[in-house]
Amino acid sequence: AEEDAAPALYPIRENGLWGYMNRAGEVVIEPQWATVWPFDGDMALVSTFPVSDSSYPSYGDGVIDRNGQYLIVPQDHVTIEDYSHAYRICFDDVSQGQSASYEGFFDKASGFYQPPIPEYTMVMLWGDDGSGPIAIDNVDGLTGYVDRTTGETGIPFIYTGDSDEVCFRNGYAMPADDLTIVDADGHGVAMGMETYLIDTSGKEVELPD
Repeated sequence: AEEDAAPALYPIRENGLWGYMNRAGEVVIEPQWATVWPFDGDMALVSTFPVSDSSYPSYGDGVIDRNGQYLIVPQDHVTIEDYSHAYRICFDDVSQGQSASYEGFFDKASGFYQPPIPEYTMVMLWGDDGSGPIAIDNVDGLTGYVDRTTGETGIPFIYTGDSDEVCFRNGYAMPADDLTIVDADGHGVAMGMETYLIDTSGKEVELPD
């Protein structure tokens, strides 16, 4: 019921910094960030740097609880993208002519946090509705799925194709494999993609006609 929900908190700006107030106008979380976003349940995305881009997803570098305590502490070279059911945690560092870029995630429902690790090159959350494990590309260029409550591999990294429907929706996802054939000269020729419909256990489900 709505009356059981936690009292709403609203962004407030003082002296150029943002915090949160309650419905009565009382400051609940002291202004201390360059940018903040409305609370999503018991957590909110905040940023120590000014963010002017209003496109979705929103970008910040920290996540706080309703007491203003960090659930994800800002770190150098880490930005956070806000999606409906999880945050995408992106590490990107260019130094001494070399680039390091890898990702992790924070699941909003379970509170599980997987910090960015070199094995995960892309965490895919567009369209993800929280109904299954999280789709991830690994350092070998393969797609698999990671349990959003434990971080353990739920469906092995075996898919080679780049499918727009790779995220779970209503308990199903559609990963794909790149199809290639070898011609008479021994060259690989791309033949498109083969798409699969899988359930949350990774079992393939027959696609309807």
